[in-house]
Amino acid sequence: MGCDGETEQLRGDWIHSFEEDDEQTLVFRRDDYSFPPARRPRQAISLTPGGQLQVGHPGPADRREWTPGRWTLDSGRLVLVVPHRDDDVLDIVSLDPDRLVVARRDQPGTKDQP
Repeated sequence: MGCDGETEQLRGDWIHSFEEDDEQTLVFRRDDYSFPPARRPRQAISLTPGGQLQVGHPGPADRREWTPGRWTLDSGRLVLVVPHRDDDVLDIVSLDPDRLVVARRDQPGTKDQP
């Protein structure tokens, strides 16, 4: 798949499906996925055309709070840039229309490939 097709497929709202994570990867599903109940709000990312980003994270009232940022796609790596925070560089392991699997480059066991 070309970079443009991958960029198009990434756009939209993704919710962390932590039940599907393993030691090296994180799994995100589209926001219309039927998630099992969770005790805490799920982390989320919203990727819009033009590189705008919203990162949803659990807030103090157990409701999702949103922080704006920017996103880019660089050689199979999803780069999330949020002010006052280190950039998140996520290696895309697999991308399907309804499922995104990424590996954090800073997790033990992931290989840093140029």
